[in-house]
Amino acid sequence: MNPNSVKELYQKYLDGSCTPEEKELLEKAFLVYAQAQDTLPDESTIQSTSERVRDHLSTLLRHDLRRRQRRHRIYYLAAALLTVFISIGLITWNMSHPESDTQHAWTADAQPGSNKATLTLSNGHTVHLKEVTSGIVAGENITYADGSPVVNETDLSQSGKPTPRKAATQMLTLTTPRGGTYKVTLPDGSGVWLNANSVLRYPARFANTQRVVDIEGEAYFEVVTDEKRPFKVRTAGQEVVVLGTSFNLSAYPEDHSTATTLVEGSIRIVNKSNQTVHMLRPGQQAKLSSTGVQVYPVDTEAFIAWKNGYFYFDDADMYTILKDFSRWYNVEIEVSLLPESELFTGKIPRNVSLQNALRIVEKTSGMSFQLIDNKLKLSRLRKGGDAMDH
Repeated sequence: MNPNSVKELYQKYLDGSCTPEEKELLEKAFLVYAQAQDTLPDESTIQSTSERVRDHLSTLLRHDLRRRQRRHRIYYLAAALLTVFISIGLITWNMSHPESDTQHAWTADAQPGSNKATLTLSNGHTVHLKEVTSGIVAGENITYADGSPVVNETDLSQSGKPTPRKAATQMLTLTTPRGGTYKVTLPDGSGVWLNANSVLRYPARFANTQRVVDIEGEAYFEVVTDEKRPFKVRTAGQEVVVLGTSFNLSAYPEDHSTATTLVEGSIRIVNKSNQTVHMLRPGQQAKLSSTGVQVYPVDTEAFIAWKNGYFYFDDADMYTILKDFSRWYNVEIEVSLLPESELFTGKIPRNVSLQNALRIVEKTSGMSFQLIDNKLKLSRLRKGGDAMDH
């Protein structure tokens, strides 16, 4: 797809004549352009297009602020276009003007996360999983997705190879570090994708009456239907009961809340503190906090974007953005002041470096960051239209 085609499709979208298929094609084109390294639009085209889209976003925000649902249909796509053109502009500009584009010179950078995880067997033996593959398969033996064994015969004999009688009591633990992600296919065929800094505990073989796993952190589930054996996902504060469905669950301890987002099917959420029950429909999210459970309609794409290889922020505050970056790029956050009114909407590929990801945020936020001793710090903050050191 050439740039003219993209602009034509974008204009159709603004006119309300863009079909769902064309919208999907356009969004895919955005991601392709964002990662392009060779045939890029010239700088004048990038500059003029970015300014036009920026003006359009401002108009949308002024006229549709109180009509959130309507605004989102246009705002998501327009913001994605703005983000992509800024990304392209940064790549093009940096190739010919290194480090002259930003208010500060980066002295360090952090690379994006990758396939990293450890598997802890029931006897405590830990296996560092291969980074060249993205997942493992649990069964009578534990293998990688390509069929090669995860553990050797010595490891299996030390842990005790699962037998039908005792396998259900043998627990395995899959752990991803900060900057890591991994997938496991459970004994029943269900798939679980672990986000960075997460822990999944599951049996080597499920029981005959139910399927139970424990999660800390964030994971996306695609559960195989088995009406005779409900699938249960337990966190510190809730239990999710499903028969067969797809959903995302975020339960990081430092977030002080648990967000369960349903993509397909139906699930039942039980609040452990008071045993209240909430049923979710596709497109809904249940957020459990100290005040109870609240259910909201959401755009599910924003909450499963990490599984599909990108960040998707929808009116996200800077703390939320930096927290996600911290987990994925394995850096610490050292920021004492962040403006609550500073919000960001857009998509950023997860395979770019921290420096490039932050530059996209900086272009629309007026803030600048520095990475010093693996700590992300706020270096400049715009106040009253001017930039100031912080």
